[in-house]
Amino acid sequence: MQVKRSAWVAVVVGVVACGSGHTPPSGATDGGGEASPARPTTTCAPGTKACGGTCASTLEPETGCGGPTCDPCRIPHASASCAASTCSMGTCENAWGNCNDSVSDGCETSLATTSAHCGACGKACRADEVCSSSTCVPKARADAESWLANETEGFCLDEYNKMLNLCGDVEFCFDPRFMRKYPTGVAMDIGFMWESDVGNFVTMGGDCNQKALTIGVVPTETDAGTAANDLLGGGFLRQLRTPATPGKHLVSIQVNANGTALFQDGLKVAESGPPPYMELLGSCGPGMVVGQRISYWWEAATRPSWNRMAVFLVHLRENITDVSRYSVAEATTPQPDSVLLFDRTGVSSSRWIAHVGGVVAVGKNSQDETPQLDAGPSGPLPIWKPLAQCALK
Repeated sequence: MQVKRSAWVAVVVGVVACGSGHTPPSGATDGGGEASPARPTTTCAPGTKACGGTCASTLEPETGCGGPTCDPCRIPHASASCAASTCSMGTCENAWGNCNDSVSDGCETSLATTSAHCGACGKACRADEVCSSSTCVPKARADAESWLANETEGFCLDEYNKMLNLCGDVEFCFDPRFMRKYPTGVAMDIGFMWESDVGNFVTMGGDCNQKALTIGVVPTETDAGTAANDLLGGGFLRQLRTPATPGKHLVSIQVNANGTALFQDGLKVAESGPPPYMELLGSCGPGMVVGQRISYWWEAATRPSWNRMAVFLVHLRENITDVSRYSVAEATTPQPDSVLLFDRTGVSSSRWIAHVGGVVAVGKNSQDETPQLDAGPSGPLPIWKPLAQCALK
């Protein structure tokens, strides 16, 4: 019996020397009875700690540095590091900052949207600006971008000669509710999706005597050899231009006795002097039309430059006291001085019912290149549908 015990002890000592991390079993008896099962433990060197049966460095944030657990260090919106074996904050995530100099809440500030810390901690926007994508931008532009982001459907004017007549089944609009003088000023707003080619987006009034408001795209005059285009806003003999880029836009032209201003996506992009008159005259020209004017329908030469677009807002309003003051909310929602407002709330198939102004827009189309006196519908009509389904290119 004594020999057997000595042999057993020698084996145990050899196991410990090999660094197995096991302690000798307890409960062995002098009578040679069976020993109780061993309890596994881990003996780790200084600067390490036991984690899951292995020894992890106390400088590894993935296992909690030198903390009491092996949970990873978690710092809000920042990478983690170990300082003196303690979880510490590393580098902030992109567009986040530690603007309160506190480690406890990590990189707590969004530098992309916080106006007091726009792009960097302490970089504040002006009172008339907001922070968008880490850049201070005019509030009106941010308002326009926010409104446009929610516009995902419209009338697809994506085939040659397809258009909307805002006065119903007549070629010209003579309605005195709209075709009249505007002594206190007038504005026209239009929201649309556009990708290619040039032409009119909307025309209200008589274009042959310039008593009209028009928004469209024309070739760039100073660089006609390229594919560049300009947004054109016309109001009573005043024409304002600015570079045009494909995409979704909210455009407004405002006119009163003191001047004329053109706005694109909330920003004033051009201005001019006062017009000689302020009158919409529907007896000479297209009346109120979204798309190219009707008198061009039979001209084959216009086919290559047909302007394809999808429109989702047309708004006519009066009493513009200051052409330089602009509000996206006033341009896109009913106002006390709204004369006509078409938006998605009144859409039904190929009809567009104004909830201000009492007018029904009717889709038109002509494919035979012949004059139409009654502008009656013939051929496929524009249908309100998701912008992604419009063939605008």
